[in-house]
Amino acid sequence: MSQIIKKQFPIIGMHCASCASNLTRALKKVPGLKSVYVSPATDEAALEYDPQITDMAEVKKAVASVGKYQILLEENPSISSSAPHQHMAHEPGSPAANLHDHARMLKAQEVEVLKKQTFFGAVFSFALLILAFG
Repeated sequence: MSQIIKKQFPIIGMHCASCASNLTRALKKVPGLKSVYVSPATDEAALEYDPQITDMAEVKKAVASVGKYQILLEENPSISSSAPHQHMAHEPGSPAANLHDHARMLKAQEVEVLKKQTFFGAVFSFALLILAFG
């Protein structure tokens, strides 16, 4: 009998519940995934899967097929669902610390891009408003 693994993976690029719903639908089509829960609050996907059936490249492809999303998969199981998922401090240099630092770094980059886009959008909107009244 094969072993079922339960793990949580960070997803980069989610902004709303609709994103999570679309990702859930796409992931449920991947062979070997027994259970899928995508949380827009934590930007993570909780997957229950059979490693002998599930191809993680297919998981990545399914996430990317929905839009500009990226799932951060790891080779070493460092986040287990035997205990409730908690954001706990990991040893520096451990796979879990590297994974969460990488996810945090990508999220910070995404926030910076959104800040720049908002700033330029506000500047151009203000200039258009001035021209419209001029």
